[in-house]
Amino acid sequence: MSQYPNSPLGLSPHLWDVLACPCEKHAAVEADEEASEIVCSECSRRFPVRDGIPVMLMDQAGGHLHESGSSSA
Repeated sequence: MSQYPNSPLGLSPHLWDVLACPCEKHAAVEADEEASEIVCSECSRRFPVRDGIPVMLMDQAGGHLHESGSSSA
């Protein structure tokens, strides 16, 4: 069981205060409780939370929205 049952995804409220997407914009993130994921408010990347630990690695992210006019390798 989580130590923080009243906080999104059971993560520390203090962690939510500093948690940001590792994308170049370092945007704010929010919880998707149903999917147990953290979602970037800017690029829409989705990061899993495994065993109560947010995995904020770009290569583990899913759901990236490409901006129009940007190029990807």
